[in-house]
Amino acid sequence: MSLAIHLRTTAAYAWWSRAREQQQLAAFRQRLGAVRAAPAREPAALGSALGKRRVARRPVPARPHFAIFGANDWEQHGLWPAFASLGQASHFDYAPQARAAGSPSQALRGELGRQFLAFVESSSRTSPVDVAFLYASGAYLDPDLLRELGARGIWTVVLGLDDKQQLPGPPQGGLVGWQMEAARGADLYWTTWRAGVDWLAAEGARPWYAPEAASPDFFAPTVAERDLDVLWLGRGYGARLDLVRRLGQMGFQVSAHGPGWPGGPVPFESMVDLYGRAKVVLGMGGVGHTDRIKHLKGRDFEVPMCGAVYLTSFNPELADHYAIGSEILCYASVEECAEVLAWVLHRPGEQERIRAAARARSLRDHTWVKRIVDLTAQLRGP
Repeated sequence: MSLAIHLRTTAAYAWWSRAREQQQLAAFRQRLGAVRAAPAREPAALGSALGKRRVARRPVPARPHFAIFGANDWEQHGLWPAFASLGQASHFDYAPQARAAGSPSQALRGELGRQFLAFVESSSRTSPVDVAFLYASGAYLDPDLLRELGARGIWTVVLGLDDKQQLPGPPQGGLVGWQMEAARGADLYWTTWRAGVDWLAAEGARPWYAPEAASPDFFAPTVAERDLDVLWLGRGYGARLDLVRRLGQMGFQVSAHGPGWPGGPVPFESMVDLYGRAKVVLGMGGVGHTDRIKHLKGRDFEVPMCGAVYLTSFNPELADHYAIGSEILCYASVEECAEVLAWVLHRPGEQERIRAAARARSLRDHTWVKRIVDLTAQLRGP
């Protein structure tokens, strides 16, 4: 066992993790106050706001040219190929420079903005860029970049994930309010936070609520013996460590893989294979050191797309996208998690029914191609 993994088992780590959770909860309560104070947004408000921008933006053709600002990590297994299947996709990977810099700063995001503009100009020589899609923390997105793209008639879309925790954005590298700044500056801000839509609109953004997705080209059922009772796949820290530890104490065999676990990280191909070997795949909707604030997660869509039995912490937003109990399973405490596991592990027939329902729902409603089709429809308008 490495020193880092050993330290996560100590009382000092548990104390520190609880302290970090309290910080997260305090910040979220403040954020929630702003959400509650925001006026309700009419369902048609986004279309109206985008309509005012269409006069200054290039019409989005049937097969657009997308200029993409984003890393080439998990996105290469579904998100970026979806753009390429629907039009021309030119990809600018900002991540190597961000990693080399170590932390965001105004100088870095200014330089990245200048480089991306040059990349857009170069990419436009074959065909004009219609839509700039930016998936990065607002700390790396220069407001001048978004303005320059708009001035050239290019639609700008910023994708925000886990933004219950990011908005408005804690200070980083001398930058303040960076995520809200990006949300305001984009033509359309794609958020996975349902309750945050009204607040974002009140702050001058044009929010679109839609969840993550998965690609059936990468996430698919595998032919494998189901020799793992319960699988956890993801980083080991905070509440996740406690969940796996306590389930083990109750007698469940949990196979844990990823940074922070003795099993260590696994490559993408092995990840999909592990999903196929598991009778049940565990999830947790929290971020950081708390599971008391839930986010929609990429795993919420990737695991069901693999035709696996997925058991994750209950999040009201999940009910927007799945039939809980028949397509995915949920828990609200460690004890409930154990209760559901005890029930489903003894029912292989029920497992198969859930796997089939999860896969069918994912193919129908939760592909990245469908998300991008819906996104471009918002930009085109009626």
